[in-house]
Amino acid sequence: MASVVGVICEYNPFHKGHKYQIDRIKADMPDATIIAIMSGNIVQRGEFAIMSKYERAKIALECGANAVVEIPYPYSGSTAEIFANAGVEIADKLGCDYLYFGTENFKIEEIEKIAVIIDSDEFGIELEKARSNKDSSFITAKSIALKKWGYELPTSANDMLALEYIRAILKKKLSIRYRNILRIGARYNDTGINDIMSASAIRKYYYDNDEFVSVPSVVEDCYKRTAKEGLCIDKGCVERLLHSFSLMYLDVRGKYFDTSIEMLSLIKTMAKECNSSQEFVNSLSSKAFTSARLRRAILYSMFNVVDLDFNPRFTTLLGMDKKGREQISKVKKNWEFTIITKHSDSKKLDSVSLAYLEKNYMVDALYNTLLKNQSSANSAFKNAPIIKRS
Repeated sequence: MASVVGVICEYNPFHKGHKYQIDRIKADMPDATIIAIMSGNIVQRGEFAIMSKYERAKIALECGANAVVEIPYPYSGSTAEIFANAGVEIADKLGCDYLYFGTENFKIEEIEKIAVIIDSDEFGIELEKARSNKDSSFITAKSIALKKWGYELPTSANDMLALEYIRAILKKKLSIRYRNILRIGARYNDTGINDIMSASAIRKYYYDNDEFVSVPSVVEDCYKRTAKEGLCIDKGCVERLLHSFSLMYLDVRGKYFDTSIEMLSLIKTMAKECNSSQEFVNSLSSKAFTSARLRRAILYSMFNVVDLDFNPRFTTLLGMDKKGREQISKVKKNWEFTIITKHSDSKKLDSVSLAYLEKNYMVDALYNTLLKNQSSANSAFKNAPIIKRS
C-alpha cells in the first residue's frame, strides 16, 4: 500500500528549495500521497503571509503536493513548539506514515538526543536556574541549560523546527516515521540574490521591486499574475495596522496567551516613541523578548487569544488533486477530528474548536483588507478548496 507523507510548511512563499524537497520525496516514494500541512494567513514568526493561503496552496499543488491543509491560527502564529506540535497532530489525524522536514547544521542523531534531553526532568531543573536571569530570553535560557549535556541548541529555523517535530512525535508516542532532507542553497535568513534564495530574501526582493525571483519555473506565471493583480500583502499597510493598534487598543494588562505586562508595556512604549510605523515594526525586539514573540503578542491581543488548547481538533482543506482527494475521503470520517471543506462543516465542532475557527475567519477577513488589491472582508467566508484537475 502506498505511503502518505506529511510536510509541515509555510510556503511563504513557495521557492525552489521547497520544490527540491517535494521532488526528493517523490524520488524516495514514487507512489506516495504528499500532504502539505501549511500555515494559514498568519505565519509562525507572527507575520501576515505574503500571499493568501489559497494562492500558496494553488502553487504547492502545481509543484507536486497532492493535498494542502491549514495549520489554523493561533497555532500557525505561535512558538516553534506549538506550531510543530499542531502540525504533527494534524499529520497523524490525516493518516501520515512519514513526516519529511529540512535540516541545516545538525545531524538527525544529534537532534534526537537533544529532544530526549529537553523533555527530561533534569533539563527542567537546569532551565529554571537559567531563567532566573530575567534579562535573558527563553531561548537563551534553554541554550544555557542544554550546555550541561555538552550540546548547543539549534539556532537555524529548520533545525529548531526539526527538534520540535521529533519532540512532538516522541511525546505523543506516534508511529509516524520521519526523514530529514538537508537544505540546499541559501540559509533561512540569507538575503543575497542567487538561484536558490531563502523565503526571507524572496519576500524582501518582492517588497523592494514588486517582482518575485528564484521561484520554480513551473509556477513563474502564477507568481507574475499574483504580483500584477495585487494579490500580495501590502507591507506598509500591515506596519500601520500593527503600529496604530499598539498605540490605541493594546491593553497592557490584558490576559493574553503567552504574554506579560512587561512585554505589552514595552510594545506600548515603543509604539509611542517611534517616529513611523516602519520604525516601530523594525524595532520590535529587546534583550528579553525576540521580535517574533513581540509580534505574536500584538496579534494575540488583536484577535483576543487568551488561551490555547495544545492540540487542534480541526483543519481546513485548502486544495487537493485526485490522489489527495482519495486520502482526505478516507480520514474525513474520523469524528474526533474535523476537516473543514465548507462552512457547514463547522457544525461538527465543539465550542472550543468553533471559537478557534471563528478567529480564523476573523484573520482571513482582515487579511483581505491588507492586500494591495483589497477585497471584501466578507469574501473570506466564500472560499472553497482548490481542485487540481490534471
